[in-house]
Amino acid sequence: MGTRRRMNGSVSLTAELERYRTRGARVGAAEERLARPDLLKNLRRLGKRIRANFQDFKSPEQELAVYKVLEGEDVLCVMPTGSGKSLIYQLPAFLNPEYVTLVVSPLKALIKQHDDILPFGIGLTSDTENREQVWQSLVKGTDHVLLISPEMLANDRFRRDLK
Repeated sequence: MGTRRRMNGSVSLTAELERYRTRGARVGAAEERLARPDLLKNLRRLGKRIRANFQDFKSPEQELAVYKVLEGEDVLCVMPTGSGKSLIYQLPAFLNPEYVTLVVSPLKALIKQHDDILPFGIGLTSDTENREQVWQSLVKGTDHVLLISPEMLANDRFRRDLK
């Protein structure tokens, strides 16, 4: 099947998504490939774990972004509220617990909300009282998603500890 290109030379979303679906989603250090039905099965497993009813991706854009993150590509998603941006980091993190996923959120309330719903995530902001506990949970593997506020990135101690 040939790749369809738009007038400006870019590949259409449908063609690009189909290419990723055919290749499968890359997961784990061994870079195993998951066929789409297995990816959706894991999406539902994640949903059960965080008490969400995930059956399929909300949109082709969301699904494509997940595939790209799983491939290790840099992804910038500008999507409206409620379109499923959080799943774009949650599913790859769920599939790759051996890696730490760093999430930067400008809203402390959103960090708190995700800290509460993600059993494998922990928040760290300027308000966090027990920072040592945060680092220990990451080192032990209890948590592997670190949710931080932008000001944490400017903190020299944080950047040093992150290494």
